[in-house]
Amino acid sequence: MRKTYLATAVATLFVSSITTAIAADALLDDVVVSSSRSEQRSFDAPAAIQSLSREVIQDSGPQMNASESLNKIPGIVASNRQNYAQDLQISIRGFGARTTFGVRGIRIIADGIPATIPDGQGQSATVSLTSTDRIEVLRGPLAQLYGNSAGGVIQTFTREAPDRPELLIQGHTGSYGTNRTDWQYAEKVGKFGLVADYSTFKTDGFRQNSQAERNQFNGKLTYQHNDQTKIDFIANVFDMPYANDPAGLNQAQAMNTPELSTRTQNQRKIIKQNQVGTVLTHAIDGVSKVSGRIYGGNRENTHFNNFSATPSWVGLERDYYGLGLNYSSKSTIAGKDTLWVAGFDFDKSTEINQAGRSTTGNAEKNGVLTRNEDRLAQNTDFYAQANMLLSEKWSILGGARSTKVKLASAGLGGYTNAPVGSLGEVTFDAVNPVLGVTYHATERMNIYANYGRGLETPTLAEMSYDLNLNNTFNTNLRASRSNHYETGLKWLPNNRSRVDLALYYVQTSNEIITARSEGVTAFTNSSGGTTRKGLELAYQNQFNSSMKFNLTGTLIDAEFNEQFTYGSSTVNAGNKIPGIPNGMAYSSLQWSSTDFQRNKYRQVMGTLATFEFVTAGANHSSDTNAQNLKAGGYSLYNFRLAQRIDINSMTLTAYGQLNNLTDKKYMGSMIVGNGSPFEPAPGRNWMIGLNAVTRF
Repeated sequence: MRKTYLATAVATLFVSSITTAIAADALLDDVVVSSSRSEQRSFDAPAAIQSLSREVIQDSGPQMNASESLNKIPGIVASNRQNYAQDLQISIRGFGARTTFGVRGIRIIADGIPATIPDGQGQSATVSLTSTDRIEVLRGPLAQLYGNSAGGVIQTFTREAPDRPELLIQGHTGSYGTNRTDWQYAEKVGKFGLVADYSTFKTDGFRQNSQAERNQFNGKLTYQHNDQTKIDFIANVFDMPYANDPAGLNQAQAMNTPELSTRTQNQRKIIKQNQVGTVLTHAIDGVSKVSGRIYGGNRENTHFNNFSATPSWVGLERDYYGLGLNYSSKSTIAGKDTLWVAGFDFDKSTEINQAGRSTTGNAEKNGVLTRNEDRLAQNTDFYAQANMLLSEKWSILGGARSTKVKLASAGLGGYTNAPVGSLGEVTFDAVNPVLGVTYHATERMNIYANYGRGLETPTLAEMSYDLNLNNTFNTNLRASRSNHYETGLKWLPNNRSRVDLALYYVQTSNEIITARSEGVTAFTNSSGGTTRKGLELAYQNQFNSSMKFNLTGTLIDAEFNEQFTYGSSTVNAGNKIPGIPNGMAYSSLQWSSTDFQRNKYRQVMGTLATFEFVTAGANHSSDTNAQNLKAGGYSLYNFRLAQRIDINSMTLTAYGQLNNLTDKKYMGSMIVGNGSPFEPAPGRNWMIGLNAVTRF
């Protein structure tokens, strides 16, 4: 399978193209900020980083899940579990693969505000894709400058208000009773700009007991005081009144009855989250800038379990807030131009974590408590980063981040034999450096090499149980530490194509692994190290004025280095780290009836047809690599069609997409460490939609 990925990538790279005069700027104008915390072209960034534009996000589907567009970036696996109770399963270079719910091991940042709390746990569902202007994904050593659990960084940015008022209304409907609507208004008045977006989503689900409903508001009010000072006020409301949980299946069930659920109808999750924040940017002069953020929010999360004789529930009520400040400038050091930034981050999350029994089969929150704790996660970080231009051909990068993460839990009593007082407290400290060098071979080629050291602490949820599955605060669980090495190339062979290539090697000690999962999950550390070795390729080519081709490919070999034993399980040296496919590839061929001609609103007009091919390798769900807990690879074909027209001041777009054309049976995701880990993906399915934008 691995040879197939590589052969596909190499063969496609050297496809003969029809000579077409296309400006190189078209392949260079994707602006990113993640690698240097200031705007620059991704081609110039000395790191593996890609950006997805608003156009790509919108044309990838109904914008219900980030997986629609994220899988177009190499090195990232974004799996739709078909289970909205557990969110997407996202990993970057294998970091985050072990998560059974939410996102771990990856930093998610929305409009400069963390969507990941200090312990490294985050949510992707709270990001409003319908109002997102672009998504950036940073991989490799430079991501370590974002602190704890930064195996990679995903940043999203809400669009800016347009000069003319806009009203957007869109609706989608499709297979399994899926419906999606979005209502968006954007306007600029004097120094103020407003983007207000409200979206709804409802589905009956591909599998039994997978019904879900989500409603979301995302708003950004911008005040542009003058050319030097800008303030963004951001508000986000996420309401999921229900998301039923179909849970995983065993291998036989997944292959024979993939639509089956082993849970009853009332196993579900309810989430409410409200967040506000302010981001200030002030240019002091032509080269110096200061920026700051302050934010706060509340999250309520309750999961009802009804799979045993005694229905139960777990839940939390979390309050969180934080602030950050950084200063960037340009200086001359030893006669060399140097761009640098220094900053400070403080983030804090407190939560009441509870669990209990239910007295009814409806699994209501009305029974006796079995857990009642007050928990804390807090980080205090300082960082600095500098990029020095040594000559026209060479530049160097250096930086470091001092990270201090505090995790604690205290019992609140409230039930028989309930503990009261401190259950434990642990602090993780690290100073993680990053070093890099870039060779600017030509105006069309950059070659770079980087090193970075990383820290990934256990999350509060991962510390909730000991290896005997007793309620506790498992302070024996250690943080994993990693060394990241990367070299890469960015190349414009001609004015119509671009190549991004990255090779990496990661060594990790104290890898956090799933030890037991029986209704609740316990975690431990591997006693031997792990390695991740990989290759990532991104290739773009415009064959002619109306035909585009994109290819991303990923090969990864992630394994345990030494044999070790925990409980009754023995993990052999060379076993694959679970949750990480050994390879993935995405390719698309796009045709436009208008030669990809855009109107002044950056939208491709006329007919746009897209044919996609997606393939993934085998995936284990257990550290022991048991064959009955392994999913084979798969290949999929998708087709999308869009028709966009301008009528006076209105743009109308009709969408249609057909996914999994060959009706392939495959596993969309795997639950790591679970005895029934298979989460099947749907067969052939469809979606249609209509988008109308009116300008006043």
